[in-house]
Amino acid sequence: MKQTIIALWGMARPLLLLIATTIYLIGGLIANAFGVPLQPDAFVWGLVPLLFSVLSAHYANEYADYETDALTKSTPFSGGSGVLPRGIASRRLALAAAWITLALSLLAMLAALWAGRIRPDVALVWVTGTAISWMYSLPPFRLAWRGWGEAVNAVLVGILLPLYGYGVQTGQLDWAVIIGCAPFALLIFVLVMATNWADREADTAVGKYTLTARLPAHRLRLLYGTAAFAAFVVQPFLAGTILPPIVVLSSLPAVPLVAWAGIRYTRIHSPLPTVIAMLVLLPLQIAAWILAA
Repeated sequence: MKQTIIALWGMARPLLLLIATTIYLIGGLIANAFGVPLQPDAFVWGLVPLLFSVLSAHYANEYADYETDALTKSTPFSGGSGVLPRGIASRRLALAAAWITLALSLLAMLAALWAGRIRPDVALVWVTGTAISWMYSLPPFRLAWRGWGEAVNAVLVGILLPLYGYGVQTGQLDWAVIIGCAPFALLIFVLVMATNWADREADTAVGKYTLTARLPAHRLRLLYGTAAFAAFVVQPFLAGTILPPIVVLSSLPAVPLVAWAGIRYTRIHSPLPTVIAMLVLLPLQIAAWILAA
């Protein structure tokens, strides 16, 4: 039992769960900046199905990526948890945990709908995100294996997650949130490119042809630079209409870090430079949205 608990905890990727919670919180802070007071009870009602959903996606990904994870080194952001390759647990446990947490997430969402704490259109965002996260690794779609993983992650984490957090607080969806989160989604895109580069050789060996595995290094650097450049250049045009000026200004300290990460991308194996840039950006964005309110 102790070994099973350790395995489930490891495959849950706690750090990634914390990051998902943080980005969900940013959605609530956006609602607060738009004039809706942050409601802690609504935050919890929305968080419970979200966490179970993210857990199910992590367990499903561990199950699906067993072969490639066995060929690469596990880090906090790439290579999976390393639990299954080390023989701590079986793939069957990962798949069972994926289905159980998926069922728990569905029950939690149904409870929130029945209690009137989440509106159906907001729940649809959760359904869409949960469905896509399962299509990410598992047959028949296996989006990550077909070169769509980087873009899918950008949409899931960069747009749908904060939109869901906003919708939980406001009871409605807003195109302004989608447009305002687009620069952040582009940065998530380059983050996934960086983490996938670390797994590139292992992915290719097992036939997992991510976008990063398909393109040569010079084209990947060009794509990385273009996406990162667009993420920062577009923000001043959104200032004062879609994004509060202070939110745009909060991104500036991350610019040299992302530039440094772009220079290092494909030239080193580790995704650490891009990870550092994002870990600097996240708290700055949180502080900016709080001040914007």
